[in-house]
Amino acid sequence: LLPTHDELLAALLAFRYAPAFLRRLPALPVALALGGIGAWAAALLLAGRQHLTLSVPGAENDFRVFALRSAHLAGQFPAGIDDPARDGVFRADGFYNQGYPLLLWLLRPFASDNAFLAARVVATLSGALLLFGGWLLARRLLGRNGALLALVLLALSPLVVEYGLYLGTDTPFAALCVLALALLLPTRAPRVWLLALAGVVAGAAFLVRHPGFLLLPFGWLAIWAGARLHTEARPALRTHLLAFTLAFLIAILPQVLVNLRDTGQPLYSQQAKNVWQGMFGGGDWDRWAGARNDIGITEV
Repeated sequence: LLPTHDELLAALLAFRYAPAFLRRLPALPVALALGGIGAWAAALLLAGRQHLTLSVPGAENDFRVFALRSAHLAGQFPAGIDDPARDGVFRADGFYNQGYPLLLWLLRPFASDNAFLAARVVATLSGALLLFGGWLLARRLLGRNGALLALVLLALSPLVVEYGLYLGTDTPFAALCVLALALLLPTRAPRVWLLALAGVVAGAAFLVRHPGFLLLPFGWLAIWAGARLHTEARPALRTHLLAFTLAFLIAILPQVLVNLRDTGQPLYSQQAKNVWQGMFGGGDWDRWAGARNDIGITEV
């Protein structure tokens, strides 16, 4: 029992004196957080080397689509859907935007042109970005000490670790959403460049997954709420809204242009089929091929 008692006493001492110690070294919490995220990412990268096959059926069902698109930068629609030789990053797709295939395309030259190996790196980096976004959000809500505790809880969460190993859009999308929320959190004197950065991050989330578009109205609401809470921000409300909106639109412009070229619809999506499958298909994904791809949200 002696080692247990020693550990308990050490924890109590840390709890008692850590706040005073951290106040003397204000940069230490930041260094601990960034160092911890780096160590976590390194450990996850090593663990990911044991990930040799896709989790199918499961979270990695769609990876084949991403791998085929990442082989070429230019793609054709709709021919690229069925012909790998004419598939590519920049083509319209009702279910998958261009962000994740583009990440794979960028990293494949450094991974022996192997989409699977490139995706393992993307998964690790996305997990690290998720931790950073969560820490930043907690820091702005709970302060330095609360942010460290939140970071530890995130880093040790089995769900975060598991999805930091999975290949696909889940972790990149979650990381970008959390980071956008952290940047949008209302402050007394929001900086225009931070709101513009939030717009870019929110736009990047849309490039990874269609629901990222919801961050645009959420961002408007957050900026408006910040101006209501802090009178100092009210005179610049229009500037803040404009900076966020323009940055978001510029970020999603590559996808919008491709959609217009291929379909004539700037926000082309077939995600209503996913809703239909869950509501009326009983969640039986084996029936996916039997359902039409052109199911609209009004029909649902």
